[in-house]
Amino acid sequence: VTMQTALVLLLAVVSPALSVFRLEPGAFLQLPDHLDRTVYNNGAANKVAYDPQENFLYVIGYRADVLHVVDMSDPANPSRLVTKHFNIPMHGLPDAIAVCRSETRPYLVVSHESPDQIEKAHIHIYRLLTPSTINNNLERIRDMAVLDAFDPKSMAWAPGFCDQILVVSEGEPHEVNGAFVDPNGDVEILTMGFGTTIGKTSVPIIESDLEGAGVRRVFTQCDSTANNNTMPPPSSRRQDLGPKAVTIDQNGMAYIAFQDNNAIAKYDLMDLSADRKMHYFDLGTKDWGLAALDGSYDDQAIALEERPGLKGLYQPSALVTFELDGKTWLATADQGSIRAYNFATCRYDVSVTARSWNQDFSGALSEADRIKLNADMNSNQEIGRLRVSKLKIPNDGWNNLMEAYDYVTAFGGRGFSIYDADDMTRVYDSGDSMERYFVSGSATPAQDVMFNAKVGSAGTVQSSQKDRASPEMGPAPSDIIVADWSNSTKVLVISNGVSGGLYVYSVNSGPVVNFESYVRRGNPGLTYIEDQGQRTVVAVSSTAASLSFYTLVEDP
Repeated sequence: VTMQTALVLLLAVVSPALSVFRLEPGAFLQLPDHLDRTVYNNGAANKVAYDPQENFLYVIGYRADVLHVVDMSDPANPSRLVTKHFNIPMHGLPDAIAVCRSETRPYLVVSHESPDQIEKAHIHIYRLLTPSTINNNLERIRDMAVLDAFDPKSMAWAPGFCDQILVVSEGEPHEVNGAFVDPNGDVEILTMGFGTTIGKTSVPIIESDLEGAGVRRVFTQCDSTANNNTMPPPSSRRQDLGPKAVTIDQNGMAYIAFQDNNAIAKYDLMDLSADRKMHYFDLGTKDWGLAALDGSYDDQAIALEERPGLKGLYQPSALVTFELDGKTWLATADQGSIRAYNFATCRYDVSVTARSWNQDFSGALSEADRIKLNADMNSNQEIGRLRVSKLKIPNDGWNNLMEAYDYVTAFGGRGFSIYDADDMTRVYDSGDSMERYFVSGSATPAQDVMFNAKVGSAGTVQSSQKDRASPEMGPAPSDIIVADWSNSTKVLVISNGVSGGLYVYSVNSGPVVNFESYVRRGNPGLTYIEDQGQRTVVAVSSTAASLSFYTLVEDP
């Protein structure tokens, strides 16, 4: 079982100090399904959005098909005001949520997907609730917008007057009536028109642009089928591209993460020219010869080691912008993704274990490094179980001229990155700090057992799961938020995507990044909220169906 969570930060401005930033655990709130049952892994909480005017936190639960409204007026004592159950035939399952409030537009936006993905997804825009309307039915104040895609995973409002929202849909393959379907991922702009109308514009995704930018192509053809099913036709680059997340900076520049494809695109919403288009940036690879990782659970220990000849795709799952030194910066949570399908009509896995990789190396590696890497890949005590790419493409180390690999490619950056948003130059990589914390002497015994641990069922002895995620993507950071602590100091909070835990880093002019602290009380994704007088981080756990509240503090 994996846990997904969202973090929210309620912020007040204070003076900077030389200190340590940390998260102090506070309240805890478990959320029920529509039958008012608080059951482990009931799917009653996934993503959140915050209305600072009313201090309402909106929480959707995808599998439970619910919307909760939580009163955050007293962060020390949050309370669930109401739970509303969506009608699946009418609405579908809630996939993403966003809030925007202007003088005349109090919008709560929820994207819904069809349970079987036979029908296209759609967007509902509701009126934000108030204390006097909290028990009323949700009031839809715009026409329903039908998307061109099936699975809208992320949404972001353009700056201004709540008149444009950008929606990204991943386009995950699925089966419909026994047939394999690989739909296009999509990026769509919804514009609030006159009256109740919604205009829709699809952002062009051009195959030649993807190829020209060197965007990684993951899936072309199924490996096999089951039960003598006919092999589906090959998929195009356009079908392979999977938008995962979107954020928009204060100047109207959208940044879209394509996790599997290891790429980010920029799209200028303020550019009104007829030929505006997305600009793609391949994120390259992380060199595990310069940073250490633990790639095995067979040793039953935390064993970090640098491994020349092994690299990793960054593959961000979440991204956020911030302003510092008069510039815009982009920070990403580099979770990683291993694409695999197990349909009767399509069996596919982009990865193999390092032990079964069995490919030739080019002359790019020294003989000593090649011998050592081969030996490590053939030992389960080392990295024999590590999942590595089998794709013969340059993005994953394949040398077309030599018909051999320059290096072996694993999945995920096991950390976070910061980019100069102007040219998408990576200016910071957290290296191995997320795993190294556990051997720094700072980890408590309770934290130690969570090193690269997978989250089990409600009755699992958690210490038995220690190290189990090491051969996959390690800490797999899944979400990221930024707090504006002062004009010269930002605080980043990054969630561990497998075992839970929040990493806190400070960012100062330069940017200069420092690891500050780690805390765990669940596995969160992150949402950031600013509000006067409050500085609270809320971690939303999909597995526990709960909200964990933390106060961001500064110790002298």
